[in-house]
Amino acid sequence: MSFRRPHHNINDTRRYHQDGTGHYTVINEITNDTIKLADPSLGNIEMNIEEFAEIYSRYTLVI
Repeated sequence: MSFRRPHHNINDTRRYHQDGTGHYTVINEITNDTIKLADPSLGNIEMNIEEFAEIYSRYTLVI
């Protein structure tokens, strides 16, 4: 799986599954191996790309 950064500077909102439930998060930054998220239930978190790829639901909302 690959992630490409958008050509604009707006934050991307993605839906993912945590503990069997889905909710949206805001992607604040993506590097070669990590992703920084603003999660409504966990706050600001950082995880590796492989870990995120396992829970990402493939739904994206661009505002």
